[in-house]
Amino acid sequence: VFLVETEESRTLDMAPPVVDALRDLSVALARLADALDEASSISLEL
Repeated sequence: VFLVETEESRTLDMAPPVVDALRDLSVALARLADALDEASSISLEL
């Protein structure tokens, strides 16, 4: 019996770390956007 690994099966194996990384990235970008909003509003007040 030969086990043929298709592109799909490899992609499914890789999915969880990729999904976790994208989630972390989106959280980091949201925090960065909030920080930039605060910084820009502070600089406008000065």
